[in-house]
Amino acid sequence: MLPIVQKSMFGVKSYYLGQKIILAVSTSEKWPEDKGIWVVAPLEHQDKLLPLLKEYRAIKRIGTKKWFLIPEDSDTFEIDASTIAELINKNSPWIGTIPKPKKKNIKSRK
Repeated sequence: MLPIVQKSMFGVKSYYLGQKIILAVSTSEKWPEDKGIWVVAPLEHQDKLLPLLKEYRAIKRIGTKKWFLIPEDSDTFEIDASTIAELINKNSPWIGTIPKPKKKNIKSRK
């Protein structure tokens, strides 16, 4: 079994494999158009990855090109989710990215 860790990230459940964030799951009724699996893929690998999926689209809520959505209401949701799971299981470089370190909030003392 892979050492996948779940964390919370702006209202979704995010999943990490080591230091690499690989996907997130959104079930929020606040953003129904973004419900499903959010997959992060380096831009340089998307031309190989995206043709393997039947249906995907941009995530309206975050508007970034590295992330895309496998919508939960898609007729091919299970097929596409299985494709992503297989790639994660193989530790494919096509899935995931190491997030930039968070900036520390340094307060000046008076």
